[in-house]
Amino acid sequence: MMVPDLVVGEIGFGNNFADNTASLEAQLRELIRSNNRLIRVLKRCVKPSNEVADEASDAIEEAAAIR
Repeated sequence: MMVPDLVVGEIGFGNNFADNTASLEAQLRELIRSNNRLIRVLKRCVKPSNEVADEASDAIEEAAAIR
């Protein structure tokens, strides 16, 4: 019976795990800033109808919950 050769490699996240984490944190901060800006803008927009006002209100509540 032939047995295949098994090569065991390194297990882990690699050397650049900290760099990737920092990059993701920076992207998250940028998304939060963008989200907060959208909330401020939506609050100042003129709502031409009750339906638009309701949708804007829902969007603001949803965005605020993400923070």
